[in-house]
Amino acid sequence: MIEDAAKNAVIGQIILMFSALLGVVFGFFLWLFGFGMFLLGMSGFSDVFGEPRIFRFSLLAGGLGLFSGILLLSGLLKAGLVVLGMTYLFEIAANYLLYVESGVPAVIWGYVLMLIGVPLLAVGIGALLIIAGRIMVIYGYHSIPEIYRIKRKAREHVGLG
Repeated sequence: MIEDAAKNAVIGQIILMFSALLGVVFGFFLWLFGFGMFLLGMSGFSDVFGEPRIFRFSLLAGGLGLFSGILLLSGLLKAGLVVLGMTYLFEIAANYLLYVESGVPAVIWGYVLMLIGVPLLAVGIGALLIIAGRIMVIYGYHSIPEIYRIKRKAREHVGLG
């Protein structure tokens, strides 16, 4: 079950990264598919670790991300970037809870890099920070099942499992 959650979260993050590179209409539909896969993965992590706030914060971040896109497309640049920053804060909250449960720090530090990259989008280096953050998060999601198996074996070894 945790392998499926990790696979769905990784696929969702990869699709989210590429949806930003495409045009407005096709990129939006690709974003919807990628975010759906990401939510499926976060739902699986939420079930495995028994922490429902992981999924709730991810869902709230998705709604704010959609609203941010609408604001940016309507020409309200400052308001759209503020809401995008709030979106990353909720994604950081969800991934912090995932970090606390899984012990993989890459999932939280990747979102911190993305949050730093949002105000730097105007300079141009922000996009590089966001892509680097997504790659770090993908690595973190990919390594969660292995860390989970190691911790489970350790608990069984000492008789706590």
